Amino acid sequence: MSLDMTPRPDLEREPEALGRRRSAAKHKKILESAQKLVGKTGYQTVTMEAIAEAAGAGKQTLYRWWPSKANLMLELYVRQLPASAVEPDVEALEAGDTAGAIETLLARVFRALKQNGGGDILLGLATDPQQDPKVRQRLLDSLVYEHPGLLLDSLKTAQKAGRFGKGFDAAATAESLAALVWHRLLAGRPLTPTVAKDAVARLVTPFVLPAKKRPARKAAAPAAKKAPAKSSGAKKAAPKRAAAKKAPAKASATKKAAKARKKG
Repeated sequence: MSLDMTPRPDLEREPEALGRRRSAAKHKKILESAQKLVGKTGYQTVTMEAIAEAAGAGKQTLYRWWPSKANLMLELYVRQLPASAVEPDVEALEAGDTAGAIETLLARVFRALKQNGGGDILLGLATDPQQDPKVRQRLLDSLVYEHPGLLLDSLKTAQKAGRFGKGFDAAATAESLAALVWHRLLAGRPLTPTVAKDAVARLVTPFVLPAKKRPARKAAAPAAKKAPAKSSGAKKAAPKRAAAKKAPAKASATKKAAKARKKG
């Protein structure tokens, strides 16, 4: 289920380009004000009225663009945690450093959640008793499951490459790592690089195969050699050679006929 979080400058009914610029600036100001308030007092105590007052905007403007506080906070969270902030360490995966790649990815998720109150907003959205069902569904579909999805993709890539031993469950490991994020957010405990390192050491490293025990990559089969194609010149010469072979036979038949006439 998708939810359009794009502000609607057309609802402002302001003059053409100037109106769009003023609306964009106001939209940015509102999100910045919301971020500062969440950082100071936390998600639960922030209200739409307080955000409007801090941004110098009318409360009606906020409700035209965002039907509820949860909608506004969800857009703010999406902006705080872009996909580029939590990209997998592709180089480490390709080099065979599976544990290092997963540790780097988990540390990036931790860092993104720590910055600008991202973790507090995520936790507030997940536990808000007055949560909009549509916002909750989008949170589950595209945000909450995004973290284990990223981890799962990296683990499956390594598993297909033969980096793990028997008994390794990529899905269960990804869920365990994601549960760690939620547990520490709910308990108010920090998400640090050390936590990421320890988690990978317990859940991933024991299953990683040494390089010498990994299955060798299959070499590509050599391409079959094609017989050289006959040139067009050779094709043209073939009828001439056949004609040349026929020529002596024709000449000898002519000589025999001449001898027969003389005898007669």
